[in-house]
Parts: sequence; C-alpha cells; structure tokens
Amino acid sequence: MRRCGHMDRCRTCHAEFFSRNQLFEHLREQGHFDYSDWRKDVAPKPHSAVTTHTLPLLIDPTPAAPIERVDLFEDGRAFVLRNVLSTTECIGYISAATALGMQSVQADDYARDVRICRRVVATSEGLASRLFQRIAPFLAPVDLTGARPSGIPADRMRTVWRPHGLNELFRICSYQCGGHFVPHLDGGHTRSKVDASMQTFMLYLNSSDEFEGGRTRFFDETQRAYRAPDPAKVVCTYVPQRGDALIFNSALMHDGEALQGGEKWIMRSEVMHVVQPSAKRGDDQGPPAARVESTGGI
Repeated sequence: MRRCGHMDRCRTCHAEFFSRNQLFEHLREQGHFDYSDWRKDVAPKPHSAVTTHTLPLLIDPTPAAPIERVDLFEDGRAFVLRNVLSTTECIGYISAATALGMQSVQADDYARDVRICRRVVATSEGLASRLFQRIAPFLAPVDLTGARPSGIPADRMRTVWRPHGLNELFRICSYQCGGHFVPHLDGGHTRSKVDASMQTFMLYLNSSDEFEGGRTRFFDETQRAYRAPDPAKVVCTYVPQRGDALIFNSALMHDGEALQGGEKWIMRSEVMHVVQPSAKRGDDQGPPAARVESTGGI
C-alpha cells in the first residue's frame, strides 16, 4: 500500500487515499462516481446495488422526549439534535445490526492506522422517511447563491437547496477498544445534479458512559485528511449521547477519536437536498426559534 508519492483522490470531495481500493470503498459508500477515470471492470457499485440487508422500522410507542437543537458553530455548519431516537429504539437497532452480521472494515482494505471498526450496510426507506419527519422542523435550506458555507461539497450547483429526505442506505458501525477513524471528509451522496446531500446524518446509539474516548472532533483547515489527528487543530468536540443526531456539512474535517475501552455504536446516513430554483436569497434561513444555542464542545 502506498504511503508516499502519488495518492488517489476523490473528484467530488477531494479526499485522498493511500490505495485505489480505499478510494473505491469511499466511492461506493458515498455515491461519488466518475466512470471516465476507471475501467468498467473495476468500477465500484453502490452499496444499494450489492447489499441484501434491510433494516426493520422500529417505533417506540412511549411518548418521545422533545427534540432540541444545539448548534456547535455559530454559522450552523454542525449541530446536534437531542432525543431523535429513544433508548428502546437505539437498543433495537444495535440488536438488528448484530443479527444482520457485522464485518471488519479491513475486509474493504482500510489500513488499520486509518480506520478500525465493524459495520453492516442496510437499506430502509421506511426508517429514512420516519427519521426525516422527526428532524425536518430543525433543518434549513442551504443557500449557495452567495459565499459557499464551510464544509459544503465544492461541486454543488450555486442555487438554493431544500432538504427533502434522508439517504435510505444506513451504515451501522461498532467501535471497540482501539477502534478509530482518522481525520477525513465524508463528501456526500449524489442521486443527480439536482438531488444530492449536503450534510452527514450521524445517530449515536449509545452514550459515552459506556466507553472511554470515541468523541467526534472537528478540525481547522490545516489538518490533513487521512493523517494522524493533531489535538492543537481541534476546534470543536462532541461527546456522544444516546439518541442524539449529529448533523454537519459533509466536507468538514472530522475524526472518530480512538476508544480506550468499551464499545461505541453509531448509525450513519445523509440529509438529501433538492434544488429549489424559485427560492429567494434570505427566505427561510433557519429552523424555528425554539432551537437551543451552545458554544464550545459538547
């Protein structure tokens, strides 16, 4: 595996990879395809075309705690929605993923110094729809008619994009002692030029009192992707809490801090956006006033 010299680069989000296999895995997971660059016999297929797994739709019948929004940055580039899933739902999805069968990401040619975890990929249109119903009141259109917000993929059309759903492809991951994911960019999922994601949607299925380490950290622009994290470049830290959804512009540099003990569970998708040609700049620039503001790390 190459450690210096030429590196393979994703043309959508510009993330760099030590090997072509790592790039293929990124392309397959994120939906970033450029078949002009690769032979058809080695081009990756999207997970939705190869996975046979389906997640059940689990609904807790007990009254849910109200969802609250906590902004991690003043400009809204990353924020937390509290109580998106109940404890019962979180435990249920951990059990469902375990039953489907978790596989080490080393099977997808991730180097151990880049990422260590187990995961399963599964689809659920019902789950995507139900979760989006819960979070929609806290989402806002993304206005690209002026200055591009921090962390928005560079290839997105300069117009106003309206959130309209979640990617139905879910990745459930388990990190155990030593598990980590070095600083990286998520990029996004693209269905077409007018239907694409802008934000990562990360659900935390258990809390930090069940493991040591495992925080999600955001870095400044000097931190390089797929390099060792520099604590001096961390600008915000999120401490996992069961049922939380962390939503952030996908091309923000972030990592999954190494676990020192216990086990951490997450479930990831993307917030999908569609072009809204008729929107005027300045319209509907934020979610309802009931949001909860916060500064610093969580």
